[in-house]
Amino acid sequence: MLRFNNVMQELNLEIVKLQAAGKPIPESLHGKLTQMVDESTPLNVMMGEIPSPESIQASTAVDPTICQGYEGLIEAYGGNSAGVVQVHKNAECDQGSLWTRYGEAMQAVTRAFQEQRITREDVDQFRVMDVQIGQYSTTNLGKACEILEEYESQVSAIQ
Repeated sequence: MLRFNNVMQELNLEIVKLQAAGKPIPESLHGKLTQMVDESTPLNVMMGEIPSPESIQASTAVDPTICQGYEGLIEAYGGNSAGVVQVHKNAECDQGSLWTRYGEAMQAVTRAFQEQRITREDVDQFRVMDVQIGQYSTTNLGKACEILEEYESQVSAIQ
């Protein structure tokens, strides 16, 4: 998952750089990233369904379906990045709940765009937070949770 998220982050950073320079985002880039989000959302939701790390037994610690799903996405979209996982504990927001909530919020953004309640530019702003959540999820879980709260607040405003 981390390797795939790193691939997505690289694309999101391209978008952020284009936005900062006031340049248009190529449809091919936007389309590729949107497709990656759509294809990875079910896997992110599955990740959120995993119980807390304290309750995982060695025999059930790895879900092959999730691993195979992400490996397939990495193969399909390329990417040679390898993420470094750092474990953080946060009583209010753990890795499981972060990804479950994030998956639900991403689905809400996708629906809002499909229903034309938000613009492509609005979606691009969510993608900036997508990058931040992905980056901080492995380095500063508390910060990732803070960004997710803002993300969810903005999603609530469009529903």
